Amino acid sequence: RLIKNGNMNKCACLLSHNRRYRTFLSQVNPKDNDFFKNVDYNYLNNVKFIHVSSFLLNPQKNLKDLSNIFEKIKNPLISFSPSILYVNFGLKALLSLFKKTHVIFLNETETKKLINKNAKDGSKQLLNYGIKIVVCTMGEKGVLITSEREQFFSPSYKVKKIIDTTGAGDAFAGGFLYGLIKNKSLQWSAKFANKIASKSLSDFGLNWLRNINIKD
Repeated sequence: RLIKNGNMNKCACLLSHNRRYRTFLSQVNPKDNDFFKNVDYNYLNNVKFIHVSSFLLNPQKNLKDLSNIFEKIKNPLISFSPSILYVNFGLKALLSLFKKTHVIFLNETETKKLINKNAKDGSKQLLNYGIKIVVCTMGEKGVLITSEREQFFSPSYKVKKIIDTTGAGDAFAGGFLYGLIKNKSLQWSAKFANKIASKSLSDFGLNWLRNINIKD
């Protein structure tokens, strides 16, 4: 469901070093946190998955607000991408959110900072806090998937020419969750997510979606 009125955040992305490095300039809407005041729980509790990422404005307070929201979500499975913004607050600050998290998306750096262990051991430890599936992305190498039943590595797809890396992580998460929603295996979901992420690297912004075929 889209909310089509109100103010929006503004963000510009600057690419350098042959598009390999990026910097974001953001102008955050001062009313961004109004979201927390008017949460439609009837709507949220009638979906299969809810994906939550970090909020830029007053992130420390947001963690408390999110914890309250997570507690009131009864039916859907929660997918969480805390990003380095929330990871910087430390493990203790995130534990209440982890208890309700079905799948978490982290990269190697975030996992190391959060648990102080390598990707394999850190991912296994995260399962102790209530998380059911840990997705640890490893850049151009691929992704490590960990659950109570299995841990495996899924390699990334080769890309002939990388145009823009912005949003590749979001594309991956979307592909992975698509697999879970369709009741596919973790192996299938990881492979599909890697494929979608590789396609997102081939053009700027959302241009890559114009010619995508999920059956490719």
